[in-house]
Amino acid sequence: AQQKLYKDVITSGLCVLCGACIGQCPYYDINRLRGTVALIDSCNLEKGHCYERCPRTITDMDMLYRNIFGVSYDEDKMGVGIIKDIFLARSKDTEIIKKGQDGGLVTSLLWTAMEEGIIDGAVETRMSHVKSPSGFLARNKEELLHCAGNSYEQSGSLEVLNRVLGDTNEKLGVVGLPCQVLAVRKMRIDSGVA
Repeated sequence: AQQKLYKDVITSGLCVLCGACIGQCPYYDINRLRGTVALIDSCNLEKGHCYERCPRTITDMDMLYRNIFGVSYDEDKMGVGIIKDIFLARSKDTEIIKKGQDGGLVTSLLWTAMEEGIIDGAVETRMSHVKSPSGFLARNKEELLHCAGNSYEQSGSLEVLNRVLGDTNEKLGVVGLPCQVLAVRKMRIDSGVA
């Protein structure tokens, strides 16, 4: 699986650096200087999670939609999820508005979900001290504010999710681009959590 992923996705230039193959697998890591996934050592597993969870490998969208949403996938009507309505909104929290971008809505929703016990933390992207984006698990408002705003660079943020999944029973939210959300959906099905 590892060699197939490396050939089909990473060396062919399809990798979006979502981080889904990193964190649980000791054979992959992120080369932040190059913005690529680095192969550290060879793996002899025929079927590994890295290939199954990658958003750039073949995805049975109908199976995915039936498992998650309970409906069949219709390519002409659906994108990454089921859209019930569209709203224009912004945060009412002035602290979040100052740190956020485009109204701070995502940060407000995450903070509200934490306050109400819906989630215990959120996997997000934050800019490090060297201005390089990386994944981060925010567990309070201060940490959410540190991640507020958009990052238009690949961050490998799902690496953080992979590192904590086996060690926690926390309910986690994930903020991500469509490719990262697809990887999370595939991770849920691959792990039998669907």
